[in-house]
Amino acid sequence: MPARWTLSLVLLLTGFAAGYLVGLRTGENTERPTQKAEPVDRATPSQGKLTIAKNGPVEASLDSPENSQEVETSASEVVQNLRAPRRSQLQDSYQLLEEDQNLVGIVDLILALIHQRRFSEADQMMESTLEGLNGGKLNSPLWKNSSNPSFMVIRYCQNTENLRSVMEYALYLSRLGSPPELLADLREEVLMGDIATMFLGLNDGSADDLTADLIPYYRDRIENWDRTTWTNRSVIHSLGLIPTEESAILIADLKDWTSSNLKLELIQALANNGSSIAVEVMTTWLAEERNPRFNLALEDALRLLGQ
Repeated sequence: MPARWTLSLVLLLTGFAAGYLVGLRTGENTERPTQKAEPVDRATPSQGKLTIAKNGPVEASLDSPENSQEVETSASEVVQNLRAPRRSQLQDSYQLLEEDQNLVGIVDLILALIHQRRFSEADQMMESTLEGLNGGKLNSPLWKNSSNPSFMVIRYCQNTENLRSVMEYALYLSRLGSPPELLADLREEVLMGDIATMFLGLNDGSADDLTADLIPYYRDRIENWDRTTWTNRSVIHSLGLIPTEESAILIADLKDWTSSNLKLELIQALANNGSSIAVEVMTTWLAEERNPRFNLALEDALRLLGQ
């Protein structure tokens, strides 16, 4: 073979090998930076994936499209692999959890949506869950009369940021004009029952601005006391956990026309409220009250408030 052809062949092979090695190194260098993605702005959740911790805020993190194509079945994996903008993927994730009778995973998914302030999507998933629990596919005896969702929400709200997101969702529900029947029933249970008292009691002062916005909802409900005494009692307790003068006035207004078996709850609510209006109302009430049991409760409340 002529020397010039031999030299050309050697050069060609050398160039190919060098190019191959450079390509390998380039591939290695381009893989690593994806592991150090910049934090995703919470205001734009569509750029990342949702993950959720039991007592911490939901984080948004980036991942490569290749890794998001796997179908996961566990609750935590479904939430971690959920890409925000795709409703079809939300539905697919829900169906997987429903088939597995995984109510805990479904609640995790709903809480993740609430944290991202995607309330309308949370509504849709909530309705599907309620339908599933009321004669639908979520028919495992494990969830019969279950209190698991309530406990999960209470644990979740122990984190301040999570509490604010749930409070914002509660306000959103309270302002819905005509929600679907199951969602309307849920709203009544959440805001008129013990659940409201529990999560309002978790407020350490960081969500006072949000709790105060619930007062118009309670005022409207109080105008019609056609529900049970148990529900009325829960509303009074909830109002007592909203530390505003407006709430104290609303509690005081109940005194003249509510039943006597709720008077003690009114005193307790005023004591929890603790505002100057509440103190004034209890002082006036004490001067007029003839029932010794109510007198003692008023005296103890005022003393504990430093009066």
